[in-house]
Amino acid sequence: MLSAMLDSRTVTRIDVREIIFQPGQQTGRHLHPCPVVGYIAEGTAFFQREDEAEPRTLTFGSAFYEPPMQLSCASITRLRRSR
Repeated sequence: MLSAMLDSRTVTRIDVREIIFQPGQQTGRHLHPCPVVGYIAEGTAFFQREDEAEPRTLTFGSAFYEPPMQLSCASITRLRRSR
């Protein structure tokens, strides 16, 4: 289970989206004006926030959190999970 503190924000709306990446695709360094919570439904990705020294490997079933206005980046290594 993923738990993330949202500071003193009042949450009035949540958008749920499926974003599909191709193997080798990278997000580039980016930020969001709102908190982002993600889930790896398939494959493997490297993910790093600006407050982390090294990228983390996220595999099928992993969740991640991007705080608002904090740089992060990801790259996708495999699209299909091992069976």
